[in-house]
Amino acid sequence: MTFGIMLTGALGVLLFVCGIIKKSQMTAFLSSNAVLVVALYFSGLSFWMTLLPLVPAAALPLSFTAKKKAAHG
Repeated sequence: MTFGIMLTGALGVLLFVCGIIKKSQMTAFLSSNAVLVVALYFSGLSFWMTLLPLVPAAALPLSFTAKKKAAHG
């Protein structure tokens, strides 16, 4: 199970970079969801499942910011 979660995190980072390069906000949003879920899992918090509904709320501003920086930079 840990290998699958690590693979999900690695693919999430790869897709996030591809989303930034292609300036695709949807790809950046979905991949940042994957990365944040993996980060919550490995954080060691015993209540990480209760924080899962906050992942999309944190990923959306992240994708907006990354798209803005890619457009200006």
